Amino acid sequence: MFIVSLSSLTYASTFVVNSNADTVDAIPGDGICLDSFGNCTLRAAIQTANELPNSDIINFSLPAPITLTLTQGPLYISGSLVISAPTSTNVTVNFSNVYGSKFAITEGNAVVTFN
Repeated sequence: MFIVSLSSLTYASTFVVNSNADTVDAIPGDGICLDSFGNCTLRAAIQTANELPNSDIINFSLPAPITLTLTQGPLYISGSLVISAPTSTNVTVNFSNVYGSKFAITEGNAVVTFN
């Protein structure tokens, strides 16, 4: 578990990942996490959160065990974000080594928390 103090953050939106696919947000910038199939994926949730000004929360509504495989490169995070797994459930993010890393935090002041 990785914990950072979040007392000074204001949360704008909560997104619920309901698909383990690695698809992009269908309409970037609309504030709604939906891919072209009508699902919210981790990549689409992060893309949507990146477009919003405040810190956001990403939760999961998937059966355990949760395994996500990145097929489109690393997940770029450009703002403060909490990614939270359901209680007593691990989230595994797999990726191809060609991508180098799973997550890339592109904002120097971003606070990213994985629980």
